[in-house]
Amino acid sequence: MLRFLKWFCPDHLCEEIEGDLIQKFEKDVKLFGERKAKRRLLWNALRFFRPGIILRRQKTIYLFNTTMLLNHIQFSLRHLGRKKVSTVIHVTGLTLGISVCLFVSLFLHQELSFDSYHKSADRIFRVNSVWSESGKEFNMYATPTPLAQAIRSDLPGIKNVVRALPQFSSMIEVNPSNRFKQERVLIVDSEFLDVFAIDVLSGDGHKALRTPFQALLSEATAHKFYGNENPIGKVFRFRNEFDITVAGVMRDLPSNTSLPATILLSYVENENFLNNGDIWYFGDFPWAKLQAITFVELEESTDPETFKKNLSTIADKNINAAPNIDKAIRGHLEIQPLMEIHFDNMRFGGGPWIKSIGMSWLWLFGAIGIVVLSLACINFLNLSVAQAITRAKEASIRKVIGARRRQLIFQFLIEACLLTLASGAASIVIVWLTLQPINLILERNFTPQLLQSPVVMVTLFASLLLLGFLAGLYPALMIAQTKSTRSWKPDVISWRTSWLQNGLVVTQFTVSASLAIVVLLIARQVGYMNLKDLGLEKENILQVRLGGSEATPFVNQLRQQAGVKEVSLSRSAPISDDHWWNTISEDEKSERQSVCAIYGDEHFYSVYGLTLLSGYIPAKSSDADSSITRVVVNEKLLKALNLGTPHEAVGKHFWWGNSVEIAGVVADFNSEPLHYAISPALIVQDASVYTLANIKLEPLHSSNVINDIEDAWKKNFPEGIYESKFLNEQIDSFYRVESKFYSLLSLFAFLAIVISCLGLLGIVSFVTLRRVKEVSIRKVLGATASNILTLLLQQFLRPVTLACLAAVPVSWYAVDTILSHYAYPVKITWDLFIIPVTALIGISLIVISFQTVKTSLTNPADNLRGE
Repeated sequence: MLRFLKWFCPDHLCEEIEGDLIQKFEKDVKLFGERKAKRRLLWNALRFFRPGIILRRQKTIYLFNTTMLLNHIQFSLRHLGRKKVSTVIHVTGLTLGISVCLFVSLFLHQELSFDSYHKSADRIFRVNSVWSESGKEFNMYATPTPLAQAIRSDLPGIKNVVRALPQFSSMIEVNPSNRFKQERVLIVDSEFLDVFAIDVLSGDGHKALRTPFQALLSEATAHKFYGNENPIGKVFRFRNEFDITVAGVMRDLPSNTSLPATILLSYVENENFLNNGDIWYFGDFPWAKLQAITFVELEESTDPETFKKNLSTIADKNINAAPNIDKAIRGHLEIQPLMEIHFDNMRFGGGPWIKSIGMSWLWLFGAIGIVVLSLACINFLNLSVAQAITRAKEASIRKVIGARRRQLIFQFLIEACLLTLASGAASIVIVWLTLQPINLILERNFTPQLLQSPVVMVTLFASLLLLGFLAGLYPALMIAQTKSTRSWKPDVISWRTSWLQNGLVVTQFTVSASLAIVVLLIARQVGYMNLKDLGLEKENILQVRLGGSEATPFVNQLRQQAGVKEVSLSRSAPISDDHWWNTISEDEKSERQSVCAIYGDEHFYSVYGLTLLSGYIPAKSSDADSSITRVVVNEKLLKALNLGTPHEAVGKHFWWGNSVEIAGVVADFNSEPLHYAISPALIVQDASVYTLANIKLEPLHSSNVINDIEDAWKKNFPEGIYESKFLNEQIDSFYRVESKFYSLLSLFAFLAIVISCLGLLGIVSFVTLRRVKEVSIRKVLGATASNILTLLLQQFLRPVTLACLAAVPVSWYAVDTILSHYAYPVKITWDLFIIPVTALIGISLIVISFQTVKTSLTNPADNLRGE
């Protein structure tokens, strides 16, 4: 209470009032006892806290005086300039931490802002369809094309409804000499421009989308088609069948959109025009044919839950009540907010072009950003505490000549803030310069525009000041509270700081070791998925997209070509992320099971090296005089339907829309990426769906073979565009996400280790400097250099070793959690932990030895000369 009195009471009154209060307190102690006397002292002091006393104090705040502030900054800059090594260590560690945090912030901002730029984004919903067949659910983002009109006519509270039909690798002919495959073509209703934020730069966009066979081109596409010429009014050919007139140019869509269309085509009721080659069928009527993506924009007064309930009436009326729908099939509709689409992993990647990202990845990267920044802050705090020990005498001299406690605190906070601001400026430069390489690693389009925003820069500046304040507060308080009489003692403050320093070192290296173990695990998992035996051959197999329905002449020509072992036609490879899925059962009334349906001819098995266990490979799936379809199945299908052993199953029948006969059984193989377990699969022949030529090449084939295949293709399909890819390249693309994130995670883990080692180097430097006279005395008394080195190494290696041991259970939990998401996880072995831990201890030993060896070899006379 007396401190409180001195704070508000004028100086010329304070001494007299304080004396009266103390005198009164001593009397109260004798009369009432100490406890009651303190309560009375509290009340008596508070009675003076009134305007008549407070307003008589003419208080000058020296803390924020401009002259003093400039003096603090000038002194801090001089001090940081003299301590170049410690300043570099401070700034480097904090710069790395802030840079990682900025990268993570850009990444999270990009992902979390998907589709948020539309004017009415909070009222736009995608209509999804959920189909069930005998209890098996299929979640689809595709919907029937008649749905939009039914919503428009039957449901209230709708502002706009729009259909969008994505087209994949569409053939475009600008002129006979300029033909190519164009990605991300979108056929849309005219209301598309009312729902979504599309900036039409030239032409009448609404009129264009209301007129049949007209198009809006993005800026980049218009330049690709026509260079610098005005594209409006020009005509290009679409799929070698439809002439499209360019009616306008729109601004390139931003990178955070779920529908990054390069061309918008007007909707035309023409089956060939609308067919995108990716249609889901649940029956033989329009409402069971899933082809379009349907979006609705609700009125502000419409409740989404009410609209969702009304949607069920449309599904019951047009799908479930249809006379020709299978009794085992049911469909219903649901809505999904536009801004949640990018995080929807349930519906085939979330969308047609932009793959969704799970929120778990965002949480992971957000956590990594916070962890690395925390390591940098711990490093900063630890170094500041270590440095504070050497500045205790400076603080004491300042106190002796009149410096106040708050001025000392402010001085050290100024230094911390200067360091954080310098680190922040360096981080912005680093992010700016390395943004393009990061974009290449992650296949993203991060732009520095976020760093140019005034709001972002002000927020960053405030955050850096706050970071400097928090990181520098403890060392500042510690120095300011040190008594001047203790500052001349050699062990000043060390008894307070040793536990803190060791604790921070343990924390840093625990996190660093855990990250290193997780990175090694992901590296092994990615390598395992690339090297695992899939039950099929994947080397030297070239996949070529067919350019027409008549492929026999092309296949015959390939079989006569040197360097080609075998050729097969199919819809897809045995392992693919584009298979068709159906349901099967023992008979028409039994419980259904999901099945992967693969379409390939009789040469399909030899090209891919599938192992036939029993039966035979039919030359055709069905004969003209027989309605029975013959299929080849895998072992997993036999187990799912309880059909016995491979030899027992041959000749048996099961239900797949109708009764089919098992002609042969092949050994299990992975039909999907290794994120999924082996599924029941059947292989059937159907020439009408073949779009791929699978060409098995000789192991030592030359580049001329590839060129000859391309020449043969162009000869047989002169109006097509040649596309080819090796199967192993396609398989590698399945794990691209893991590979990209592994690369980024490896970088972050490396930076975390660098930050920890920088902090360790700084602490070793300060502590050995403090113990230099002790080392000299020990040498005078007979200690050898090796004795001194062992003594110093023990002090620093102990917390590092403890941290590495503590990282084992922490990382074990993280590793086990990560592996639970894989159908084929690698085994957790002890070397997964031993290798990173041993490497980290070895790196720490090198860092520690760098300074301790120098200290142990110093001449004692140089250090004891002034004693």
